[in-house]
Amino acid sequence: MSDDKSKGENMNSEKRQINEGSAWRSPWVWGMLGLVAVMLSVNIFMIVMGFRTNTGLVVEDFYDRGKNYFHSEVKRLSDNERLGWQLKLEAPATPLLDANQTYRLKLSDAQGYPLGSARVMMEIFRPNDATRDFAVAMTEEGQGEYSVPVTFPLPGNWDLLITAIKGEDKMDLAQRIFVKN
Repeated sequence: MSDDKSKGENMNSEKRQINEGSAWRSPWVWGMLGLVAVMLSVNIFMIVMGFRTNTGLVVEDFYDRGKNYFHSEVKRLSDNERLGWQLKLEAPATPLLDANQTYRLKLSDAQGYPLGSARVMMEIFRPNDATRDFAVAMTEEGQGEYSVPVTFPLPGNWDLLITAIKGEDKMDLAQRIFVKN
């Protein structure tokens, strides 16, 4: 009977050793799983950010524009501060595909008075297809208000760049819109 008892104890101790030696109890296994989880999370985050922020625009003279970016950006910001112009775009709440919708711009000086007799252009860029880009001149309606009817040929993201020029002074306003089907 003692042989049966010792066999039972040996079986229990073997089972205990197997359970105690389980890989899931090792901190190394948990550390490796944690490392894999962090790597997957970072990769998913980078993929999502790539899709959300990639404009798809390629500039032909990227080297020259990059070299001059700092100086032109500083000049543009100082000009904007000096002028103090206020540009406010009134776009349709829901831009629609193949619909002739009017975009209005209110242009005022630093004191808030309407700024008339300016030349205003709206450049419209398709972020993923430069062949669809176009520009339209906005017409003055009076009292610093300008408008233009625009029809978008494709749904999706479009970038609007409105440039107001009066004499030697110039100011830009950029906005991204989404055109629905």
